[in-house]
Amino acid sequence: MTAASTHIALPVSRGAGLSVAFARLAAVVVCVIGEIVLAMWLEIIPSDALPSLAGMTPHAALGVIAAGLGLLCFTFRRLRLLARLIGLFLVLAGVAIFGQDMLGISLGLDEALMPPGAGPAGVEEQPTHTAPGVTGMLVLFGLALLYAKRGQALSVFSQAVALVMLAQVLIVVAGHAYGVITQAYPFPFAAMTTYGAVSAALLAVGLLAASPERGIAAAIVGRSPAGEMLRRLLPGILVLPLVIGWFARQAELRDFYDSGATLAIFAVASIIVLAVFAWTTIGAVRRADHDRQAAL
Repeated sequence: MTAASTHIALPVSRGAGLSVAFARLAAVVVCVIGEIVLAMWLEIIPSDALPSLAGMTPHAALGVIAAGLGLLCFTFRRLRLLARLIGLFLVLAGVAIFGQDMLGISLGLDEALMPPGAGPAGVEEQPTHTAPGVTGMLVLFGLALLYAKRGQALSVFSQAVALVMLAQVLIVVAGHAYGVITQAYPFPFAAMTTYGAVSAALLAVGLLAASPERGIAAAIVGRSPAGEMLRRLLPGILVLPLVIGWFARQAELRDFYDSGATLAIFAVASIIVLAVFAWTTIGAVRRADHDRQAAL
């Protein structure tokens, strides 16, 4: 093998290409979300046209835009250093915001962006605190971005942090769907705006998708029978327990059963539904694998 041949780029599989393309699309959508929030604060977009800005301060919107830009830069090898710098900035800025909220002081971040009294007509005064879930999301994403694709151990840490972000979003969304007042409970429940929840989900999934050669994305986009089975199982694993839990919650609210009975029904129903779903999926994968073997 010659020295020149070692620098030849290997062809990218279709699944890997689609994975990176999705990551870039997610980054652009996150940037648009942040820009929409800023436009609402600047009264370019009517404040009553979209969900409330409560808990989504101007500097939080800028953080969301920076996170989207960081994810977009990360998908390009030559811009990866810039992406890591953005990740470091998000971590430091998030810690500063947490500090000013905990100490009850103001660092003048929002006042530097918008003068006092400015803001949408539907909001009487500019919020002084970003929703804790939004700030935590930016810090977690900054950490994940900072350590992504930096060796085996750090890459695993980065993907674990991205999964924590996804779990946080699922808990908050499920809490709202089940009628839980998330602000009234400690971690893992946390106040998170609609804009923050959507951005967190896109950033976490986008960062995982930006590394199709390793980790979770590699398993999903793989062309092996295991990858095909995972692609078929994943939607059901994510959606079915939430749907079953919602029905169990409705039964409890209507006094059909008490909390213990609904919990038992939820547990058993989840086992049965997921087992049936897995059985049918495995059967489909086996048939597809048999067809491939017969074609060879």
